[in-house]
Amino acid sequence: MIKVKLTMFLWFWLLIPSVFGQDLDRASLQRFLEDPAIRSASVSLIFYEEETGKVLLDHNADVNLIPASSHKLLVTSTILATLGADYRYQTYLEYTGSINADGVLDGNLIIRGGGDPSLGSDVAGALSLQALDHLLVGVIERAGIKKISGSVLVDPQYFSGSVIPSSWSKSDVGNYYGAGTWGFNIHQNLYYLDFLQKAKGQRPSIQGTRPVIDGLTFTNQLSCAGANSGDNAYIYGGPGEWDKLIKGTIPSGSGIFTIKGSIPDPASFYAKHFCGQLNQAGIAVDVGEGVLNYDIPSSDKTLLYVHQSPTLAHLVEYANLESDNMFCETFLMTLGKLEAGSGSRAEGVQYLRTYFSEHGYQTSFNMEDGSGLSRANRISAGLLADVLYAALTNESTGAWFYQTLPQTGVRGTLSKVFKDTPDAMRLTAKTGSMRGIRSLTGHFYTKNEKPIVFSIIINDYKGSGYAVWKKMESFLTNLYIKS
Repeated sequence: MIKVKLTMFLWFWLLIPSVFGQDLDRASLQRFLEDPAIRSASVSLIFYEEETGKVLLDHNADVNLIPASSHKLLVTSTILATLGADYRYQTYLEYTGSINADGVLDGNLIIRGGGDPSLGSDVAGALSLQALDHLLVGVIERAGIKKISGSVLVDPQYFSGSVIPSSWSKSDVGNYYGAGTWGFNIHQNLYYLDFLQKAKGQRPSIQGTRPVIDGLTFTNQLSCAGANSGDNAYIYGGPGEWDKLIKGTIPSGSGIFTIKGSIPDPASFYAKHFCGQLNQAGIAVDVGEGVLNYDIPSSDKTLLYVHQSPTLAHLVEYANLESDNMFCETFLMTLGKLEAGSGSRAEGVQYLRTYFSEHGYQTSFNMEDGSGLSRANRISAGLLADVLYAALTNESTGAWFYQTLPQTGVRGTLSKVFKDTPDAMRLTAKTGSMRGIRSLTGHFYTKNEKPIVFSIIINDYKGSGYAVWKKMESFLTNLYIKS
């Protein structure tokens, strides 16, 4: 099904205002926009009928605003349409030199990354870190290697450029959701940090990280708040910074409370970690471990094993359902690899700009990342709706992409919100939330079974984010009831 760019319809429908309200209630829109929490906010939204492309409701549909995580749909839909559901990332186990009759590798063992965001993560069908370790050690043992005279090297050079955008907040990049993206990623580039809870007002004590990360240190300025206060702890220190500062609060109590941080350098961590795994298996490494930051010709390496990720369909499903930032940053840099061969974030943005232009979509946007974590992103509801429509109607991947969207009360980030919408709506949507930002881009059915594609972005609302979610929920429910 070929889609004509939605915004080309707008001028026509605006000339015929009587058409509005026949399928969706424009009065509900007006009440929504005049709500005290939203009246002074910036709002971009559009609703249209999937079967015809007819615009049913719109307000500033082409105005660019901060989209938060609805932004992810631009990347996940494009990479799935471009590479296909069966695409898999690859990680390579190689060595230089030769293996003698005594099982001594006279050279280096190399683990070369291919960008896999799921490696050693135990999500989306990937092997856990422990299972991956076991598999790779087994490959080395079966190759007859009993000792390595050189080093264990991890090669993260598959992508280029900065591992995090410069526009990301310093308060984000030490935490798991602000983890950087390298050509070699491991364990979602995150660690678990355990604390022993104490009484209110006291400082919880650090119990350690999982996995153990040698060289990682913490200055602990946390305190315990009320028993039901939740996780308000923040880790400061981004890529390459091994001395972390922890501020904020966790709940009081007497048990273990866990937060998640971002690994400063996944390649460096895994080189040391895997070297330890080899030693435990009785395979000595003479020189040690390190990060490979120069190219070695293929002719100077021997391939031992190629590890494949789960299919791209499963990776995209996880990224959309769980709103995983690191996965989406990897997808953007993978598109950059297709654009220019080096895989930078800027090249990924250029790939998307070209792709959207070829499909007749709006290209006057600003994109700083693939996840929506940057507050410098500026995207319109019209573009988000256009791209989602194309994803859902793609003949080869549309049915699968629909299953990757969170569904209210059922799966993903909508499993616990928007639960008061009618079940018959079958609301599926990608949420987006940041301080002062709420967005929702998705799909639902009217009472007479018309499929509707929509996007709503709200910036700078008044009051709580939860209250704005409830106002969106009431607005959508009213549209369903009066459709």
